[in-house]
Amino acid sequence: MEFLIDLLSQLPTRRYLRPLVADVAVVAECHLSALYKHEKGKLFAQLVNLLQFYEKFEINDHVGTQLTDDEVLQSHYDRFQSFQLLAFKKTPKVQPPLANIGAINKRADLSKKLSSLSPMDLRDLVCHKLKLISEEDPWSERVDFLIEVMISFFEKQQSQKEAINALPLYPNEQIMWDESLVPSINYSGEGCLALSKLNLQFLTLHDYLLRNFNLFHLESTYEIREDIQEAVPHLLAYVNNEGETAFRGWSRMAVPIKEFKITKSGKPLKSTMFCFYFQFALHLSLLSAEEAAKASVLQRLGLQYVRGCEIIKVRDEEGTLMNDFTGRIKRDEWRLPKGELRTVTVTLDIAQCHMGVSNIAEKGADDVYGTFDILMRRKPKENNFKAILESIRDLMNEYRIVPDWLHNVFLGYGNPSAAQWTNMPDLLEMVGFKDTFLDAD
Repeated sequence: MEFLIDLLSQLPTRRYLRPLVADVAVVAECHLSALYKHEKGKLFAQLVNLLQFYEKFEINDHVGTQLTDDEVLQSHYDRFQSFQLLAFKKTPKVQPPLANIGAINKRADLSKKLSSLSPMDLRDLVCHKLKLISEEDPWSERVDFLIEVMISFFEKQQSQKEAINALPLYPNEQIMWDESLVPSINYSGEGCLALSKLNLQFLTLHDYLLRNFNLFHLESTYEIREDIQEAVPHLLAYVNNEGETAFRGWSRMAVPIKEFKITKSGKPLKSTMFCFYFQFALHLSLLSAEEAAKASVLQRLGLQYVRGCEIIKVRDEEGTLMNDFTGRIKRDEWRLPKGELRTVTVTLDIAQCHMGVSNIAEKGADDVYGTFDILMRRKPKENNFKAILESIRDLMNEYRIVPDWLHNVFLGYGNPSAAQWTNMPDLLEMVGFKDTFLDAD
């Protein structure tokens, strides 16, 4: 799988390999394999998803130019319209001609339409009329394989721009302790990982930025994981007589939470509020000594949920504003807390940390956020990952951000000397300095 991914992610080999991968339906066979669905095949499933991503990559394989969203959508419409015309003439049992494309190009709708066909009609449609696979393929007798091939070919794919904008910038506990994505420090390099590679050649500028985005995101996740594993044990968590989680220790970077409640819920917006450090809310589920010996790192720490957020403002028990991270209130207007400080109210922005869920209240997220026990911060100098990821994501939303004379050289193609100013096709013979210099002297 790693070898196929490497070949598909470079243009010279992609041109010849991609038609072969599509012709024998490698991705469809992998999706139906036992290893893909097995609990021990998690790494294999991640590699298959990465292979599928590069097989469907938005690029013109012959010219090597990046396809715009409109071009990808138009190609999908043309392909589906051809299928509708064919079905209208040859296979009326499918009945897709009278429906609009948006109503039948989803996986569930396609599966329902194709399931109405008999195995012989379905095989005839896939192997002979559409010629998506060869009739000599040993898998061509399987109905589920034929349906999977049809779905993978006609299903509407999520655009890369939509996918990158839906990704959360904050990691959670599922990504943080996934060894196939974020290996530990003692990784020997013997096995493969489901990671993008920074090669000498890239498909498009978007491909280059996306690889850097994913790698930097995982690198930041590893650093955050190390900070959590260092701070949490200092709190010395235990279960009190009431059966609740309590703490007898102290940590410089983490404090227990007395109460947590969501005051407002809505669609996630791009936050413009500056934050000095990163926050984590952690929920502890303690284990016995015998269970801890067999448990994973996540279980030994007692963590169940990890979510990221930004601090917006901090108030004391009388409601006096202590800190403002929005920049809208002058520092001389801040007020020191009066008397003995017992309660501090911290207002957080957790809009972008819930894995792309637009309304956390509707998804039952209160059950998750209501169990948070710890608020942890990171050192400001090490906590600039969110701004960097936002910058890369903003660049990926632009179509062309590199000049034409540097584009091919930047991606690793063409002659590097073509980017020198002496070899420019539009080289100026005379430069007008206006009134900057009076004469040559």
